[in-house]
Amino acid sequence: MDKDDARKKNLLAKYRDEVEASCKRTKKCAKHLHNRRDALNSIEGNLAPFFANEICTYLLTKEDKRAIIEEMLNKYGLNNTDGNVTEQAVKKIAAELESFAGDNKAKAVSKFVASTLTHFCEENERFAEVIQKTPRTLSDCCADVMKNCGSAISDIDVYRGAVRHYFPNADVFFKMEIHITGDAPTEEEINRIPEKKPDPKPKRKKSDKAAAKASEKKDTPKPAVKPNPEVLQLSLF
Repeated sequence: MDKDDARKKNLLAKYRDEVEASCKRTKKCAKHLHNRRDALNSIEGNLAPFFANEICTYLLTKEDKRAIIEEMLNKYGLNNTDGNVTEQAVKKIAAELESFAGDNKAKAVSKFVASTLTHFCEENERFAEVIQKTPRTLSDCCADVMKNCGSAISDIDVYRGAVRHYFPNADVFFKMEIHITGDAPTEEEINRIPEKKPDPKPKRKKSDKAAAKASEKKDTPKPAVKPNPEVLQLSLF
């Protein structure tokens, strides 16, 4: 074995160790990466100093590196080629909205819930991962949210119930921002008296209605009786 072969063997072993360590870090990272693209990006960043070695670049071919990377991606379950977890969760929500089944109350909030869950998935990959792994559907979520709502429910309670369907111990807080623009109100606007609607006519009680009807009957004159027409019998003979 010549010097180059010995160096290459050592480099392959070191490269394998570096790639494996990078895959381990990728697997444990805060974003919970579970796909090939993000894993490769992470490996490339972690191995940048190693790639800078001229001897490594000269002795290790692309095929050598690719074989080791594929081995480690498969070993740590990072070879998912179906897109990242956020994309999968967003597609899952869209498909479940397309095939939504539920009563009128659940249907009324389905689009809003789907839109909000999609937004949460895009903001937080951990949230997306739970959505993607949960076998329950958007129909189940909306039915769960609306089952005890009665005849009305606030927006914040809908979104709170939707989140708790996937994260039972979570909560949702509503933040409102008021942007005051322009000049301060004038004295006239400050002292403006609100317009009052005229008071509605008081409803008469049933007893009053009955009395009014009775008085109307008494006051209504009876129609005059028409006299019977007079009959004249005439004889020509």
